[in-house]
Amino acid sequence: MSGERLADATSRVRKALAEAGIEDPAREARLLVMAALDFSASDLILREGQPLEPNESLAIDAFLARRGQREPLSRIVGKRGFYGLEFKISPAVLDPRPETEHLVEAALEHIGGNRQADILDIGTGSGAILLAVLHACPEARGIGVDISEEALGIARENAGSLWLEGRATFIKSDLFSGVSGRFDVILSNPPYIPDIEAASLAPEVRDHDPALALFAEGDGLIFYRRILERAHEHLNPGGFLGVEVGHDQAARVAQLFRQAGLQSIRMLRDYAGHERCVLGIHA
Repeated sequence: MSGERLADATSRVRKALAEAGIEDPAREARLLVMAALDFSASDLILREGQPLEPNESLAIDAFLARRGQREPLSRIVGKRGFYGLEFKISPAVLDPRPETEHLVEAALEHIGGNRQADILDIGTGSGAILLAVLHACPEARGIGVDISEEALGIARENAGSLWLEGRATFIKSDLFSGVSGRFDVILSNPPYIPDIEAASLAPEVRDHDPALALFAEGDGLIFYRRILERAHEHLNPGGFLGVEVGHDQAARVAQLFRQAGLQSIRMLRDYAGHERCVLGIHA
């Protein structure tokens, strides 16, 4: 649709997204057009009356077609903002979400003055959790583990783009299987969605996040049990364990923490008011 004004194109995208059932289509339309044209928010305002070049309209339409099929915009552009940083993502890694930022904040609160903390991130995916903590703590260092070699490759790329490769190491490991030593902080956002709930997920999640990072058999708590079986072997005295949980799992995971002997157990709510993180201290 060459010759249409930028403002008209944005309006057209908004209407198409609304018809496709996309939540908050006005916001999504602005973000999609900005991403397709590599524009800033100010560009969108300053150039709204200008006609588009044919190649610009084609770029917008290509993005719109994919978003209309419920592919997340972050997947289309291959990156996601998380805790004020930008992370590359791919089909091999979970798309970092705002609620996970609470886990980063909890870790930073615990680290406090211990700026040289050693950190372990289990199921690191894109590396977002570990790298966000390390970025905020210039003297800390950490290890991210994942069972997916493809995910580890993305995590290493993100470490390099954030100039953190000197303090972040990524290794292939099934939870603690390849890990040695002890840590001041252990963090994890493991798979926790029960298999039977797959059909109820939004297409953006079900069809585009890797199943390996989403689903856990049975009641969804298997990875918490496995982590807690060996966490005491790898936490320093007074060490911190923090995990993200499903919206209705916090009380059950907190009970698992108690059974494992962790102390000062508490739960954090996410932006929607759900108890999203369970935290504890190793005696």
